[in-house]
Amino acid sequence: MQRRQRGGSRQRGCRLLEFKKQEEDRNGEKMPDGTSDVILPACKRYGKAPAMKRPYRIVIADDHAYFRQDLEKMLTEKREFSVIGQAYDGLDLLDFLKTEVPDMVILDISMPRLNGLNTAGEIKIKYPGVAILMLTMHKDEEYITRALSAGADGYLLKEEVDRELFIALDCIRSGRIYLSPSCPSSRRGN
Repeated sequence: MQRRQRGGSRQRGCRLLEFKKQEEDRNGEKMPDGTSDVILPACKRYGKAPAMKRPYRIVIADDHAYFRQDLEKMLTEKREFSVIGQAYDGLDLLDFLKTEVPDMVILDISMPRLNGLNTAGEIKIKYPGVAILMLTMHKDEEYITRALSAGADGYLLKEEVDRELFIALDCIRSGRIYLSPSCPSSRRGN
């Protein structure tokens, strides 16, 4: 079966669409009928420009400003991630989420005013589609259990952030629960 092409020609795998536009041409002059010829490239397969992949949007909540800044620097070195905000504690984070909802929140447990465990529970109630990665210094099984019960999708120890951050993000983005290798649990990556 042969495809019919309307008003275009093939050039290097892209279809060119031709149409008349009711504006000035490139030289600033109008055609006699008041239009100008414009040729736009179109996607080979669907007839429209290919969509740009949106970066994975992340908010960081930690009471240590230098740690937040270093973490943001690590994340933004990879183009697939975008840090859209930072928060000092859980209350600041919940206020931020009222204006913009990210794909993921990276959340410390020990923060003033509203800690990470309580914040995670609130996020999962109000914004169930937001993934949560707990990033903390606490290795105790009790904290891990409470974090996962609150709705966290991953638990990463701060001492392993250099080696494990992107592994954790990939694991959570693929729909699995992530636990740091040093965590006293065998549920890592399941």
